Amino acid sequence: MATESVWQTVGPFFHEALPWEGGENMADASSKGERIRLVITVTDGNGDLVPDGMFELWQADSFGSFDHPDDDRGQERDANFSNFGRIVIDKDNRFVVNTIIPGRVPGQGNTFQAPHINVAFFARGIVRRLISRIYFDGQSTNDEDPLLNSIEPGRQPTLMARKSKTVPGEWHWNLALQGDEETVFFSL
Repeated sequence: MATESVWQTVGPFFHEALPWEGGENMADASSKGERIRLVITVTDGNGDLVPDGMFELWQADSFGSFDHPDDDRGQERDANFSNFGRIVIDKDNRFVVNTIIPGRVPGQGNTFQAPHINVAFFARGIVRRLISRIYFDGQSTNDEDPLLNSIEPGRQPTLMARKSKTVPGEWHWNLALQGDEETVFFSL
């Protein structure tokens, strides 16, 4: 006979139990494509920074390829790029990763998706990971992305990283857990 138990929070163990050596450096100087520094913040329903958590990121290289057996399209791959990264919060309550603007990957039908990064967020109090995407504001191909266009236009900005106005090559994205600006999350 199973016994019911109370729900338990997840974490805070991200820094100790789930390190990923070099996960904050998906790209380096030899990676092909436009290298960027992506700065992510996470805010709660009050707009306050969330002080703990972890992101897993999965993205294509600049050719739109993944270093994965299921990507059998036979196109060029960048051996100097890691399609996966895992980042934890820094002392400034930010998540920072060095990566590239990804190439386009096929979508359903004969479509192509706009450059994007798939993200999973884990934090204490969140029992199941939160899944979302980061698109890049101003990409001309955003209008062609089938998933992005399936989202109400007023909610699409929650998925957009924006270029820094002061730091070249830096992009910023906020994951809002609740509130008027709550990020669009996906069920997988």
